[in-house]
Amino acid sequence: NRKHEMKAVKLSLLTSAIILASSSYAAGTTFGNTTDGQLTLSGDIELNFNARNIDTKNGLKVADSGKSFNQDGRISFAVEGQRTIGLNTLSFKFNPTYKTEGEVGLDDAWLNLSRNNTNLKVGRFEAADLFPKGQDIFVNNAGDAADDSIVTPNFYLYEMKEGRGRAKEAGQIMLTQGFGNVTAEVSTVFGKRSDIADITKATIDDSLYIRPVVTYTNEGFTISGGMEAQVLSDTIVVNGKDIGKRIGFGATTGYATDNFSVLANYAQMNAEDETDRSIGVNTTLYGIGLGYIRGINDVDKNSVLNKPSGSLDTFYTSYEFKQVLGFDNFDTYLGAYYSKYSQDDTNKSANDLGARLRLKYYF
Repeated sequence: NRKHEMKAVKLSLLTSAIILASSSYAAGTTFGNTTDGQLTLSGDIELNFNARNIDTKNGLKVADSGKSFNQDGRISFAVEGQRTIGLNTLSFKFNPTYKTEGEVGLDDAWLNLSRNNTNLKVGRFEAADLFPKGQDIFVNNAGDAADDSIVTPNFYLYEMKEGRGRAKEAGQIMLTQGFGNVTAEVSTVFGKRSDIADITKATIDDSLYIRPVVTYTNEGFTISGGMEAQVLSDTIVVNGKDIGKRIGFGATTGYATDNFSVLANYAQMNAEDETDRSIGVNTTLYGIGLGYIRGINDVDKNSVLNKPSGSLDTFYTSYEFKQVLGFDNFDTYLGAYYSKYSQDDTNKSANDLGARLRLKYYF
C-alpha cells in the first residue's frame, strides 16, 4: 500500500546516504525513484597547472604578453531531479560552480517537461554544439581573439554559439522533438546580451536569438546543421550604428567508436560590415587528441568597430590518462596548443603557445 511504498522510499534514501558517506569514489548518488520523485547528486573538481607564452610583433596590442605560469580550477556541483506521471516527466537541474580564485558561477539551472519524444526546456542551459573540439582540451586564441564577444579589438572566432545559451542576463526556451534517428530543436535566447558585447563600448537592449538545429545519428555517425538569427533591431548599438542584427549558419559531422572519433565543423556569421568564417577538424585515437581551427574575419574598412580583417590558426593536442591510481573516476589530461593571429594588410601578428596539466575527479 501507499504507506509501505513511502517507508521503502525513506529506507532507500537512508541507504543511499550511508553509501555516499562511506564511499568517497561514488560517481553520483541517486535517491528515490521516478514515480515518487528521484533526486541525483553529483559533481566534479578540476585543478589546472598552466604555462603560457604570448609574443606580439610590429606593435600589436594585447592585454598580456610574455610568459606566465599559474594554477586555477573549479568545483562543480549538480543536483538533478525528475518525476514521472503517466506519459509526462518533469525534470530539473541546478549546477553551481566555485572557482579556486573565489568566484561563484552557474552552468545550468533549468526545468524540463517531456512527453514521449517531445521536450520543453526553460531556464539556463546549452543547446546543441555545432562546433565541438573533441575531448577535454586547453586552447587560447592568439591576439586576444575572442569566441564569446562580438566587440573585440582584433579578432572574433565565430563558432555558432551566440544563441546556444547560458547567456548572462537573458532567458532561454527550447523545444525538442525526436523522430527516430532525427532530432529537431528550436532554441530561443531573449533579453540583454552584455555577455557577448563589451557594455562600455556599446548600448545594449533586449535581443531575440532564434536557433533551429536538426541532428541525424546512426551507428556512430552524426551530422547536425542549423542556423541562429538575432531578429530585433537596435539591440547592440556602437557609435550610433546597429550591429546586433545578425544571422549565422553552422554544421558539424563526425564518426565515433569506443576508441576513435573524428569531427569536422563549419560556421559562418553574416553581420553588419563583417563576415566571419571558421572551420575546424579534430580526431581522437586511444586518448590522443589532435585538432585544428582556422578562422577568417572579412571586415569592411568603414566598420564602426574599427577592427581589421585578419585570420587565426590554432593547433591543439591532448592526452587522457584514465583511472589514475586505480580510481575509475579520476582522470588526468595533458593539453597543449599553438595559435597565431595575423592582420591583413599589415605586419602585425601574435603567437600564443600554452600547455596544461588537468586533474579531474568525479564524485
